[in-house]
Formats: sequence, structure tokens, C-alpha cells
Amino acid sequence: MIVSPRRVGVFAETERELTLDEQLARLSPCDLVLLEGQKSLPVPKLEVFRPALGKPARYPDDSNVIAVACDAPLQAGIPVLDLNDADAVAHFIAGWLADTR
Repeated sequence: MIVSPRRVGVFAETERELTLDEQLARLSPCDLVLLEGQKSLPVPKLEVFRPALGKPARYPDDSNVIAVACDAPLQAGIPVLDLNDADAVAHFIAGWLADTR
């Protein structure tokens, strides 16, 4: 268990890998869950793309990518957010969440 003055985190052993639905059920009630590293799941994604790293972007081949947060100019055909502007990224996520309800 990890505890701070206003937060508690609990770890649990499982006999098998939990499905996404099983993981999300443990977080209920919750309005928004941000996942990292689950690239193959068919869920809406905000891709973090840094061209200088030399790795290909996923958004051209993944229709679940709803926006790209990037640290360089980019023409993507979907919203492109300044990776270094946390307020803009948060505003986009909040707006997207409101629009999908």
C-alpha cells in the first residue's frame, strides 16, 4: 500500500492478467481513466509523438487515435496538441469527454 496525506494506493496479487473491463470495474465509480502503454487496445487514444526519437507515429494506422500531442509542428488530419502545454492537453481531454457523453 502507498499512502500520502490525501491518497491511498493498493496493490493486489492476481492469479492471471485482468481484462481491461475487470481492471476498470475496480476503479468504479470513475469518469475518466488514463492508460499508458496499452497501444493495441481498441479504445480512444491520445498519442504522444516525438519525431526526434525516430519512431513512427501510430495515428496514421490507428483509427482510435483521436489526437496527437507532439513537440514539433505536425499535419495529422486530427487535432494536434502542443506536448509542452499541459493546460491545452487537459482542455482537449475535458472537451472530448464532454462531447462523448
